Amino acid sequence: MFTVGAASSRIHLRFPVRLAGYQARTEPSIAEHDSLYARVLLVESVRDGGRAAMVALDLLCADAVLTAVVRERVAQVASYDPDQVMVCATHTHGGPDLDAPGVREAAAEAAARACEEALSTRTRCALRVGAGTVQAVASRRSEPPRAPGVLGLSGRSDPEQQAPGVGLIDGTLRVAVFTSEDCDEGIPESVAIIANLPCHPTVLGPDNLMVSRDWPGVTVDVCEDELRKAGVRRAVAMFVNGAAADISTRYARRAQTFDECVRIGKIVAHRALELAEAARELGGGGVCLRRERLCLPRRRLPLEEEALEVRARAERAAEELRAQGAGWLDIKEAVDRAAAWRVVLGRVRRAGGATPEPVEAELALLRVGQLEMLFVPGELYYDVGEEIRKALDRGGTAETHAEAPSEGPAEGSSGDDRVWIVGYANGHVGYIAPPTAAADSYEQLMCELAPCAAEMIIAAAAQVSSKGCASTDVGQEVSR
Repeated sequence: MFTVGAASSRIHLRFPVRLAGYQARTEPSIAEHDSLYARVLLVESVRDGGRAAMVALDLLCADAVLTAVVRERVAQVASYDPDQVMVCATHTHGGPDLDAPGVREAAAEAAARACEEALSTRTRCALRVGAGTVQAVASRRSEPPRAPGVLGLSGRSDPEQQAPGVGLIDGTLRVAVFTSEDCDEGIPESVAIIANLPCHPTVLGPDNLMVSRDWPGVTVDVCEDELRKAGVRRAVAMFVNGAAADISTRYARRAQTFDECVRIGKIVAHRALELAEAARELGGGGVCLRRERLCLPRRRLPLEEEALEVRARAERAAEELRAQGAGWLDIKEAVDRAAAWRVVLGRVRRAGGATPEPVEAELALLRVGQLEMLFVPGELYYDVGEEIRKALDRGGTAETHAEAPSEGPAEGSSGDDRVWIVGYANGHVGYIAPPTAAADSYEQLMCELAPCAAEMIIAAAAQVSSKGCASTDVGQEVSR
């Protein structure tokens, strides 16, 4: 059993504001289509007093500076240790640039307000979890389809591409549901639901200049609305992303419009509510937080002359494909490669010939009962995320598995519900690509880290998972 409080508060932006997410977008936003929020969940163990806070921000990322500011503000309000606060971003590409004036401060203020309200709503709750596939939402960007009928970037069907639905993947949607003991005619007074799905919020493209949460905003709104319609007095939904570096809506979306955000967001919301209804109760009642600090090497940069030559070659290739009337997908891949080489060239010039310094990163493993959430400060490839999940499952301590027994997977649950990867959390090191990723792929070129970084993170995840703990005494951590 846990004491849980949850709430949300709007992030108030100053307009005009620079937007983040797309290199091709250079104009600022002058208005919002839908408001951005900070959502806070406070959880404390009734059994041992262990506690932690989760903060989900409708932003592209939560870099180290933003993480520190939000942790400090939330910790002050809740009387927590700052290291007990997990800060993550939904990864919307319709949010502001963190370096735009006042953005970090606005996000921290919203988190503090949400935390204050969450404190006032705390109540005893049981935890249930569920997992299952969600269809027609996610696709692998790194494995593009090439048969007739797929929808192009403009939302128009390209007859030279692929049949609708081909190239999609069945992503795993995970839910955690905190339901209050207080009920009115069998309906809980409070429900907090967390949804975790690895998928880019990129229904909206670079031509969009309106601030938006993209499809995850619709998902949380619909979840909350449906729970209230069912009689739940206080309903809070939170979305946290997963290992989504190469997973997006690219081949699932029918257009790049706000209406399409609604369509996809509703698909995820209705599936999340189905899984919540069928969720199983997990045994155990402890709250435990462990961290692992890493020093990740950056990849070797090319010489400036080499980067200039390759960038020019990539830009010529994209122009030639356009002139030849090539398919949109081939053009898109070439344009992305040229854009990535422009980023690489920028890194080369900023480094000025110096060897890039390693990147400090923090992994944090939060255990709530038998639920394990690993918070990763970057953009993981899907396959890297799955390797980490396996490492966590293997590394679970005897204490974790010896918690009070739980029921078997409920109907509608895949049984894949206990171990989560939460990306874009507690800092941002960018793409975390596996060594096997193609050297000239967009994600690999955009990755600042050396190819060994993914293996280091997988090993560190196993290490942090092997640590036993009884509460959120955050003093135990290992540096590498």
